[in-house]
Amino acid sequence: MGLWWSLSLLASLFLCGRIKKFSINPEDYLESNDQPLLVRAHDSPVGFKVRHIPDFPIDETLRVQTNNIFSVLFLRLLGLFIAVVGGTGILYLSFTDLDDKIMG
Repeated sequence: MGLWWSLSLLASLFLCGRIKKFSINPEDYLESNDQPLLVRAHDSPVGFKVRHIPDFPIDETLRVQTNNIFSVLFLRLLGLFIAVVGGTGILYLSFTDLDDKIMG
């Protein structure tokens, strides 16, 4: 179980970078049917608004702020550390009676 958990965590951490970002063309949703999903809006930061969602004020300065506090390399190394420590802990518990003592 510990080996499976560690390997699946490492595989997901290192392969998630290969997932391509999903992007859509907003023009496909403009006036494509009787009731279009998007309408053009010059006051919108992206140029479009969704018809049926009410307008809420958006702080445009939040758009320029980055949300990446740590580098990708640091996050992968942290994931590697967690996978090794967690997998080792699970393997250790499987060969000892420590979990029986903890659970009472």
